[in-house]
Amino acid sequence: MKKLTVCYLSCLLLALGLPGAAIAQQPLPQGDELVLRVDGLTSAERDALRRSLPADGSLELRYACVPAGILVLGAPDGAAKTALRERARPLTSGRIAEARITEPAMDRAQAEAQCAAQRGQ
Repeated sequence: MKKLTVCYLSCLLLALGLPGAAIAQQPLPQGDELVLRVDGLTSAERDALRRSLPADGSLELRYACVPAGILVLGAPDGAAKTALRERARPLTSGRIAEARITEPAMDRAQAEAQCAAQRGQ
């Protein structure tokens, strides 16, 4: 009987602890992200952009897909898209012709799906 009680209590504690663990594993909101599409993006351009990110960490390259020409930028301070655009402008100007850059109406999940589809071709 004592073994059964210990097992029952252990299972109960495990079951009660799992919802909290699942919630803790969900990513915290990171603010807006800016999705850019660059026609003919090369891995050299992507690498140059990554190296040129501000040293203060105010802008991050969170996702890049060269085959689809997709870059996803964000900021740890949760900056809005307008601020992200302003921070990204000096990063891209001089490295990529402005005519090659568009801002599609998509989020990161859609960008990743598009990348997967492009790689599957």
